[in-house]
Amino acid sequence: MSVQTPTAPSDAFAIGDKTDDPLTMYLNDVFTVPTSLAGLPGISVPAGLSPRGLPLGLQLIGRPFDEETVLSAAAALEQAAGFIAEPPGRCAFAAAPPPPPPPAPDLAAHNGARFPLVPCLAPSTPLIVK
Repeated sequence: MSVQTPTAPSDAFAIGDKTDDPLTMYLNDVFTVPTSLAGLPGISVPAGLSPRGLPLGLQLIGRPFDEETVLSAAAALEQAAGFIAEPPGRCAFAAAPPPPPPPAPDLAAHNGARFPLVPCLAPSTPLIVK
């Protein structure tokens, strides 16, 4: 069992974009810091892209000393969600070109959006982690 929260209250911002506003940078960690301070296992998995095309994360928080369940849940969620989106542009420090993209998602299933904003799990898809 795990608790699920957003990784951050907003989408990502560019490196160096908020250096003049340390409070905004601090508030972007508001959901992850308590997990670390409590000594709980936590992991962030990709959950989609914002309307601006920037990454959004979902944080899974587990019971104390139950890292195995958190990692299993994260793997199951990533696999079930089939998240394939990448933010626009490439990292300047990327060593190799990315592999060819997988087939495009069915746009009609997402009301014309290029990518779903949250993982799309069918209601009948069980997400059971032992």
